[in-house]
Amino acid sequence: MTEPVAQTEPRPAAAKRTFLQLGAMQRLLAFGALIVLFVGFSLASPNFLQFDNVVGILLATTVNGVLALGVTFVIITGGIDLSIGTVMTLSAVMTGVFITDWHLPVLLGTLAGLVTGTLAGIVNGILIAKLKIPPFIATLGMLNVARGLALVFSGLRPIYFNDTPVFNQVAMGSVLGSIVPGFEVPNLVLVLFGAAIVAGLVLSKTVFGRYTFALGSNEEATRLSGVDVDAWKIGVYAVGGLFAGLAGVLIGARLNSAQPSLGLGYELDAIAARDRSRRDRRHLALGRRGDHPRHGDRRVHHQHPHQRPADPLGAPGVANGGDGRHRHPGGLPRHHPAPATDLVRISPRRGRRHKEVHSIYNASPGSCGIASPAPVACGDHPLETRFQ
Repeated sequence: MTEPVAQTEPRPAAAKRTFLQLGAMQRLLAFGALIVLFVGFSLASPNFLQFDNVVGILLATTVNGVLALGVTFVIITGGIDLSIGTVMTLSAVMTGVFITDWHLPVLLGTLAGLVTGTLAGIVNGILIAKLKIPPFIATLGMLNVARGLALVFSGLRPIYFNDTPVFNQVAMGSVLGSIVPGFEVPNLVLVLFGAAIVAGLVLSKTVFGRYTFALGSNEEATRLSGVDVDAWKIGVYAVGGLFAGLAGVLIGARLNSAQPSLGLGYELDAIAARDRSRRDRRHLALGRRGDHPRHGDRRVHHQHPHQRPADPLGAPGVANGGDGRHRHPGGLPRHHPAPATDLVRISPRRGRRHKEVHSIYNASPGSCGIASPAPVACGDHPLETRFQ
């Protein structure tokens, strides 16, 4: 009697390559459009590509860029954050209150702005993850709450940093210019580049980044794999709030004041600056081996005996692959053999397996004893079963 064997089902490589080629083409087109804009404006005005003008453009987009980094994490999870603009304003106001009104050190005021944004993001995350309020409604409410708190703490007036000129000097000064004479790039621009590098590393190299993409790709599969989805979602919104707090500190330092009425409309610019996140999320999801970070969604088919490994259940003492399931030396999940046309779906929850039987293997009369509607032990291995 032939023995079926499990073998990993091949992924749709052709469709995956087509999607990756499409994503690469879209990126090239976006970069090409940017080059065309630069060339067009350069031909329209000879002063466009001057160093001072380019630095001015970078300085003007610093705040929007930092906000876009924060909202990137939120949009990747499939959510939205409409409150980042007013949370930025509230963070700037709290920085001004600490530095100007309470005469505390600049470093402590900067920390207060960052903590304010992070707390606002945590509140958003709790409302969305725990109370199951839609992200649009929860963050819209936070938008108005943060705006009201900014007006209350500021007393309906701007807060100026005239007594602490070092705050503006640190932001608008140029460390790079002191190292490379003539290359006067404000520190605010360097902060934007540094924040972008950190955000990219977090998304691509850390567990937090993998779970962020997993939440956006398939939240239910991530939950079934044993991940605390609510906690990670709160963390994502906290990171978005942290970047909003950083943007508040930067805009306060750049303007040398905290304006309580500033901030409305910044969320639209930040979201527009990150409109590719859905495509990027899909790209990373297709690039992984499974549908969630622990690769628990595997489908295996049973084939002919000559393809069976030496020990179908794996060698004794084989270590697991980091996700709690024992594997063959070649990487296949440990499983029990099933009928030849069965499709076995390994559940994302560790240790559980579900079998979707498409047809029943009809064994020959002398292969495994008396026919029975229930699975009975047969074969050389005590765990092998047949449906008679």
